[in-house]
Amino acid sequence: MDNGCEVFAKLPNPNAGPARLTIASEIATRKLLSDVLNVPVPRVLAWSFDSANSPVGAEYIIEEKAPGVRLGPVWNQWPRKSKLQLITQDDLRSLCEEPEEANIQSATASIPDIFAIGPLTTGELWNAVRDGMNLDRGPWKYPSDYTRALGRNEIAYIKSHAIPRMNYYRSLKTQEHPDDGLTLLTKYMAVAPYLIPQSTNEAASNNVLMHPDLHLDNIFVDPETLQITRIVDWQSACVAPLFYHAGVPKMCTHHGPLQEGWVVSERPEEFDSLSVEEQRKIDDDLESQILHKYYEAQVYK
Repeated sequence: MDNGCEVFAKLPNPNAGPARLTIASEIATRKLLSDVLNVPVPRVLAWSFDSANSPVGAEYIIEEKAPGVRLGPVWNQWPRKSKLQLITQDDLRSLCEEPEEANIQSATASIPDIFAIGPLTTGELWNAVRDGMNLDRGPWKYPSDYTRALGRNEIAYIKSHAIPRMNYYRSLKTQEHPDDGLTLLTKYMAVAPYLIPQSTNEAASNNVLMHPDLHLDNIFVDPETLQITRIVDWQSACVAPLFYHAGVPKMCTHHGPLQEGWVVSERPEEFDSLSVEEQRKIDDDLESQILHKYYEAQVYK
């Protein structure tokens, strides 16, 4: 900018879903996060979901440049203690707190009436021909409604638009037919009520808002204090039952075998006799396991 400030301009990718709803939903989500839940997100300077009257001919968001540095490039330079401390910072814990607390209902008293929960904007429900279909995109009051809607939407799509195709993971000779999918979905609909927690398990069924893609490059930190400065990329964030959201975010996920419970593997007995490169690989793998388990322990508390 003329005064030396830097900003980012975001235009919606067609794969992200309906541009108008995607932009409006992200703006509302970020306002809720910053104004009500005190989560550090980039400040929005200007936005529009009206492409017809937009000066750039498209929907857009203009936002501040997040202060600090992306966590990804510096994460492996940090000692383990600093990594564990970041996982317990309030700004991150607010996105993965105890199930009894991590729900929209618990904050209802402080949420202004300008906020409302609308239909899902995820691309899977809007891309291509689905955009013109009368699908059940929510919102839903009960987890059972959500579960059944997933099946009904796929059944409607297959009946209207699916055609036979070759699926080489299935067969090299015969085509896969839409009826095959309908048969499986009929079975899914029969077991769907049993795939959700019991109604008495309120913690698992609470509706929660979680970051949809919490990897290292979506977190900005102060390189001196190691404190979180901004959490970015809230596009397609949605409110859904905790058991649909539950999982370890990408930033803490260990990609390999894990022991059950709170047990973490130890160095092998022959560790000291291994090469420096082999020792490094083992230590990196152990640290990845520790971060994964530590995150689970923080959420479980």
